[in-house]
Amino acid sequence: MAKSKAPPKSLFSRTAEIAGLATRIVGKEISHRVSQQITKVVDDYAPEKLKHQIDQARQVVESLAKLKGAAMKAGQWIVLEGRDFFPPEVIKILSQLQDSGSFLDIKEIQEILKNELGEEKFSKIQELSDEPIASASIGQVHKAKIEGRDIVLKIQFPGISDSIDSDITAFKQLAKVMMTAGGKQADITPLMEELKKVLKQEVDYLKELKYLNLYRGRILKTTSYLVPEAFEFYSSSKVLTLEFMKAIRFSDWVESKPSKKDREHVGMLLIELYCLEFFDWGLVQTDPNPANFLVDINEKHPRLVILDFGATLEYSEDFKKNYTSLLRVFSRGNTKEIFEAAQGFGLIDQREDGETQELFAKLMRVSLEPFDLKLQPFNFSDLDYSERVRSVAIQFGRKVKYSAPPQQLIFLHRKLGGIFNIIKQLDVKIDLQPYWKKMLGLDQ
Repeated sequence: MAKSKAPPKSLFSRTAEIAGLATRIVGKEISHRVSQQITKVVDDYAPEKLKHQIDQARQVVESLAKLKGAAMKAGQWIVLEGRDFFPPEVIKILSQLQDSGSFLDIKEIQEILKNELGEEKFSKIQELSDEPIASASIGQVHKAKIEGRDIVLKIQFPGISDSIDSDITAFKQLAKVMMTAGGKQADITPLMEELKKVLKQEVDYLKELKYLNLYRGRILKTTSYLVPEAFEFYSSSKVLTLEFMKAIRFSDWVESKPSKKDREHVGMLLIELYCLEFFDWGLVQTDPNPANFLVDINEKHPRLVILDFGATLEYSEDFKKNYTSLLRVFSRGNTKEIFEAAQGFGLIDQREDGETQELFAKLMRVSLEPFDLKLQPFNFSDLDYSERVRSVAIQFGRKVKYSAPPQQLIFLHRKLGGIFNIIKQLDVKIDLQPYWKKMLGLDQ
């Protein structure tokens, strides 16, 4: 894990970096358009245009990875939810914008802990690891001991929480520049506001502590899931102290080649968890990063350990009912009904033309294929399915002009899509009909 300096704390320096990036992209865009006029290149996805967009993406990755914080999180959003606005080759470059391996040195970490917890509490922390066991966009995690118990300390980078508003405002302008370069006109203001709200929640570790305890209370009623215990006395808005869970990282467990039975069991646990979170509890941990799951193999059947509750969202009963009604419309497959329902739910702009509406309906039908009765048990390794979804999504992305990703559903669908991608790694077939009935409210 390579060490680097902390991300810039100054609001001015962060905003200047993002604004400078936008300016460079605008300059290159003007130069590219002049070149297009000279060479008479018309096709948006011609090799020259694609090369130009890939160059833009590389600049974005380089700049936002250095900034970390909200700017980096917003850049990661493009990969997860902005695929309709950019060619797949550009998304592939932007996918490199993952949590980097840079981290603060131990002296800086010690100072943060002293400032946040005080000298007396800090003196109780023993065997603090010199290097983090994980590093992300807003902080890093260290292992230690307190009162003889193994714990982990989640420590936030200085200045990150203060930069969210300015980062998102600046990133919004950058995103507009990138979309304009791609010929898109969607209003992303609602999405940026929702992203800002979630990010402000993620940097408030006391709020995460609240959701962790709430979630843990629900999980304790089950036998298949685990959530670490929190040490509230040793936590603050910038430091979260948790029980160290002696379990295997999900990726390591998959690489250990577990039995088919165990893989199917874990796959079903992931889908069941999504159904419990949204349809039963209305409390969803919306970050589907595989690193947020561990596998406990100390029981007869593997159990899932769930980590990181910074992006937990609550959904009202009314929202859940409306969403269930929307799924029922999608399941019937009628293009007109799908478009009208999606428009009412804020999924697509009424200004989109007929071809775009049909592509949207087709995308919904293809996306729901895993729940088709004729395809059960569904093969999560079905490359044809993934390719079909990708193909229709690209077609829709090329046609869509006004519709931004819906802020109401972005994090919920991020979780469901992420779970499907995780299960794909397990190479299993699962009968999804019981879960689909639950999602449609037919299991009552």
